[in-house]
Amino acid sequence: MKLDFSKDQLNRLYRFAVTLCNDPDQGYDLVHSAIEKMLLTENVDNPMSYARTIIRNSYIDAYRQQMKYTHTEFDSVEALDVIDITAPSFEDMQVSQQLFQQCWNTMEPQERELLFLYSVEEYTAQEIADESGTSRGVILSRVHRLKQKLRKLINHDDMAREG
Repeated sequence: MKLDFSKDQLNRLYRFAVTLCNDPDQGYDLVHSAIEKMLLTENVDNPMSYARTIIRNSYIDAYRQQMKYTHTEFDSVEALDVIDITAPSFEDMQVSQQLFQQCWNTMEPQERELLFLYSVEEYTAQEIADESGTSRGVILSRVHRLKQKLRKLINHDDMAREG
């Protein structure tokens, strides 16, 4: 198969991979392996969707493998720079980088994927449903639950700072 990805498309795939795994190096590896696998296939109707599927499945395989072994990582949280999350679905909230990192770390990979596609890539619920093979209502329910979870985490953090 001849691949004809633009630089923008490759960057979008990379951001998607990093969204799932929360690690830039592993994200690069996921995109690289997806492209390798795509070179061995023939006749793909939607290369971007197919590449995201390969990335997602590769991540799940690596995640399952990682769960077999216990290891400890220590992430350092940098300065409290403000990140403006400008997306209509999250009502133009401003959160500190530290709070965002705490919320991000509590999310499951499926929630990070949904947040990425819905807020960053600005896919509609129907587009996400079509790609994932679920109904639009299920996607809307997941978005609603994710919003509730994030609001709860943010409100809890605000109360902890006041108290």
